[in-house]
Amino acid sequence: MKTVLLVHGGWSTSSAWDQLLPELDTLAVPYKTVDLPGHGTNAKSMWSVSLNDYADYLRSVAEEVAGPVVTLGHSAGGFAVTAAAGRWPDSFDELVYLAGFVPIPGERLMQLAQGDAESKLAPGVRPSPIRGHLSLHESVWHDALFHDCSEEDAMAYGRGLVLEPLRPGIKRIQIEDAFRDIPKSYVLCLNDQAVTTDYQRWMANRSNIPIAHELDCGHMPMLAKPKELAAVIAQLCATAAMGPKTKRLVSVLEQLEGLLVDYGESGWATQITKARSEMQRSDYHGVERLLSLYGGKIGSFYELFLGGSFSAPNGLGTVTFSDDEKRANDLLDQLRDEAYELANDISQNHTIGE
Repeated sequence: MKTVLLVHGGWSTSSAWDQLLPELDTLAVPYKTVDLPGHGTNAKSMWSVSLNDYADYLRSVAEEVAGPVVTLGHSAGGFAVTAAAGRWPDSFDELVYLAGFVPIPGERLMQLAQGDAESKLAPGVRPSPIRGHLSLHESVWHDALFHDCSEEDAMAYGRGLVLEPLRPGIKRIQIEDAFRDIPKSYVLCLNDQAVTTDYQRWMANRSNIPIAHELDCGHMPMLAKPKELAAVIAQLCATAAMGPKTKRLVSVLEQLEGLLVDYGESGWATQITKARSEMQRSDYHGVERLLSLYGGKIGSFYELFLGGSFSAPNGLGTVTFSDDEKRANDLLDQLRDEAYELANDISQNHTIGE
């Protein structure tokens, strides 16, 4: 499993992840947290902090971690990880945006944030009397950040908010061409009032980043849904170890599971789920399990059809299908064939890294 490098958002520090870390420990997910320059323990003059400082610092941390790394940016941390991987693409294995800002070349963070017209956070962003800082007024804390968190968590997190360096937010981001080749995924927060869900989806779609998961929470899943977020991160870290063919196969199997469950084929769905889960743990036995279904003891997966009504006029048995059932069986054929072809290709090389 890859290590997840957790990058906090604006006005925040590495303490943002405190409630998440025990959940990651439970799932045996290795992790590393950081304080971006000018935040928390990473002391630096706020006026002098730059976007390049963020990029260079994250690169140095990523390169210190033994083995491959999934770098996860929350909120404005998405802009920071893009700056780092855009400047040093060879130093980053995979990126995950958690309700994160996803810029395109030449954009500024402040410009991108202002594009979210429905954000309840924006009215609270104010210049600080201290030069080079932005503050976040407490009047927006509850509605924008903590509306689905406990009062205790909200108060503790609110007390830990810090001033935000101004310069990284007004610097146009530069992104190398090789950044396009870094695998990326997006985790949506479906009740987000700070970076609204529609805006998250728009940013992900604009940059052709697949939406890997959707969490039913606001902007702070590490407080409101730490266990659920940890499970998502565990899956992303396991999936990240897979090659493109295996990732596609996992996606096809997820579609197959849904289709089988819809038509009451729970036995087949359970077998598919077991195979997929093993692959997501980078266990090659999942590929072998899947291939065995196409000619196993419980009958070949190829023989399965969905729905249908049996009748025997004149002693001759026939099966008829409704239009919906015909479409479902067409989809079953398509997904079943693709799954077999992908699994067989992976099997030839005997590696989940395909």
